Amino acid sequence: MSSTKTRRYSHSSLSPCSRYSLLIQLPIRELDPAFQTKTRKYLKDIYYNTDKIEKFKVNCIEKQEQLRKKITDLNIKIKEIKAKIKDSKQEKQEAKERNKELVSKKYAEVITRIRDEARLKLESIYQR
Repeated sequence: MSSTKTRRYSHSSLSPCSRYSLLIQLPIRELDPAFQTKTRKYLKDIYYNTDKIEKFKVNCIEKQEQLRKKITDLNIKIKEIKAKIKDSKQEKQEAKERNKELVSKKYAEVITRIRDEARLKLESIYQR
C-alpha cells in the first residue's frame, strides 16, 4: 500500500495574507469533473460566498492600513525619544562643563586664600 499525504491548510496556521491569496485562487480553480454541477464549477462555489470574500478582503486592507499607521506613529515616537535622549546627553555634557568650571574657580579661590594665609603667617613670623 502506498500512502500519499494530502497537504491540508488549517485557517489558523496561515497568515491573513496567505489566506487571502488562497481565496483569490478560488474563482479560477475548477472542481474535479466528478464534482461539477450547473451551480458548482469552481472551488468558490462550494466554500465561500463572494460577498464574504470581498468583506474579508476589505477587512484585510483596513487592518493593513491600521498597521501602517501604527508603524508610522511608532517611528515618529522613536524619533522624538531619540531627540530627547540627544538633548539630555547634551544637557548632561553642558552641566559637566559648568560643574568643572565651578570646581576650577573654587579650587583657584581656595589656593589663593591658602597662599594669602601662608604669606600672612610668614610675614607675621618674620616681623617678630
